[in-house]
Amino acid sequence: MFPGLAVTASPVLLDRAAALGAFEQLFDATETSMFKAEVLQDYTGCDDGPSLRAWMAGDHDDARRLVIDEMRPWIERCAANPATKARVHVVERPFTTYLEWEIACCYREMILPAATEQVSLVEATDVRSTLPPGDFWIFDETTVFEWRYEATALVGAIVSSSSGDVDRALQLRDELTAAAVRLEP
Repeated sequence: MFPGLAVTASPVLLDRAAALGAFEQLFDATETSMFKAEVLQDYTGCDDGPSLRAWMAGDHDDARRLVIDEMRPWIERCAANPATKARVHVVERPFTTYLEWEIACCYREMILPAATEQVSLVEATDVRSTLPPGDFWIFDETTVFEWRYEATALVGAIVSSSSGDVDRALQLRDELTAAAVRLEP
């Protein structure tokens, strides 16, 4: 399934360092599809670079300029892997400053023009009954990778290939995708 990575049917809890390493391996080994559900409204504990700081200071033009260098490695990595990539971000209104930046700079300036991922948004009020408990990825429809955060800081992940966990994640993916609106470049 994923060479070099021991993914078991039973969920495995990984600390931050192990989670980042496992994510890298899963991402690189995925052959057909990746899906990400995002539910946090603020990731500043993980993503506090110059572009975001410029945005928060009110300099939106500088934020758009700076995001190009910050996002280039991600865009190149996505482009190098032939698997389809889709993400749905569950959003709440009013948008946080972080989310405004992510939509304007990361999604509209980088990801969508590069066509490396399909990005959709869904209002939390439209998916309350199916709201995932946290961010998760599905790799090749066989492995679920659930990030764990404390506030906005990444602390680890749970990885599982159990059929029950994968089936629940696929169902959540389908429900979120059905309610979401795709962003266009």
